[in-house]
Amino acid sequence: MTAEIAVMNTAGVALAADSAASIGGEANKIFASENKLFQLSQHAPVAIMIYGDVNFLDIPWETVVKVYREQRGHKTFAKLSGYADDFFKFIRSNTSMFPHSMRNEYVKFLIVYFLDGSLRNLEKKLEKENEESKKKSGKDLKNFVHKTIMEQISEAKKYPKIKGFGSAVAQNFRKKYAKVIKSYREHIFNEYALLPKTHRVIETLVVEKMLRTDFRELPTGIVFAGFGEDEYLPSLLSYEVEGMLGARLRRAHRESVAIEEREGWIETFAQRDAMELFLDGIHPQYRLKVAKCVDELFTNIVDGLNATFHDISVKESIQKRFSKLFTEAADGMIDKIVGIGKDSWQSKNKIVGTMPVDELARTAETLVNLTQFRLRISDEKETVGGPIDVAVITKGDGFVWVKRKAHFPKELNPHLNP
Repeated sequence: MTAEIAVMNTAGVALAADSAASIGGEANKIFASENKLFQLSQHAPVAIMIYGDVNFLDIPWETVVKVYREQRGHKTFAKLSGYADDFFKFIRSNTSMFPHSMRNEYVKFLIVYFLDGSLRNLEKKLEKENEESKKKSGKDLKNFVHKTIMEQISEAKKYPKIKGFGSAVAQNFRKKYAKVIKSYREHIFNEYALLPKTHRVIETLVVEKMLRTDFRELPTGIVFAGFGEDEYLPSLLSYEVEGMLGARLRRAHRESVAIEEREGWIETFAQRDAMELFLDGIHPQYRLKVAKCVDELFTNIVDGLNATFHDISVKESIQKRFSKLFTEAADGMIDKIVGIGKDSWQSKNKIVGTMPVDELARTAETLVNLTQFRLRISDEKETVGGPIDVAVITKGDGFVWVKRKAHFPKELNPHLNP
């Protein structure tokens, strides 16, 4: 995990990122030396931040960014979005760095991931079902499996499709990987006798999940910030990226911030809880817990009223009259709770709007430090840590490092640009 932040106003944008990187496996190590904040171009006021998965198809994002920066040279774009589009185009078209075999293996990995997730969901639901009734077997079990997979498809369809991943892409993917899906399905669902129609339904589930923005728990987050050639106020774009399907990048646009629309703006990424507690005035988990308790309170009131009467018509009348009233009351209370955070955030954005550039940098670093400190004094794993890299981007001075770690003595390597 990581903690990153962007603090913006009309003067420029300050970016800060910690250096912790979690390495999976049995060792489960956390190293505090990862680079996540980079100058995207040596000739333009644009930066890129990376969070989440530090690799893309087994290639470190740091390598991807630095090769892109070297190859693009003096090329500039009128808008910040031009840099983002060109960066993603560079990845899609780079078959030497990302050969087709590598892309194909990652697609297979995702297919296994989708099928494993489907099986875990099925077994969890089956276990709950068996606790409440007799164990299912035979045809009942087959029908239960089919119904559950259909429900998973409906859940997958709640996520928007990846831009450009239409029916033609779905058809080509199904045709190319049908045998692969079948092979993995037979292995992963080997303990279950499936209805013939369930085979096709499982294939459809994999296709739907491949086409949609229902990414894994830890995709890569990518943040672009700075100025295009024709832009005089800073802006920010953020995306999530997870693998490729052929020449198409599986990515989702998450956020766009144009400072011309606001006096100032603070945007948090990755591990946000401590920063949002400070900015909102209320911890996000506490807010969700209170909202849940409010909802349960009014539900229990309706249930209690119903329990005092035996007449069915009276119960129906109570349900009809009070359910809507209590739902509106609960929603109103929840809106007020959420409003506390919005008011707090907006007041801080107004202050940010007046800050000089050096204060933007100090604010960004301090907010990342908050997350580090909270984890240090808690019993949670310290997934945020190490030196904090800080950079400021202005139209006049371009990209400027305020703080930057290095794994080598800088005075001995003046030719290197991290």
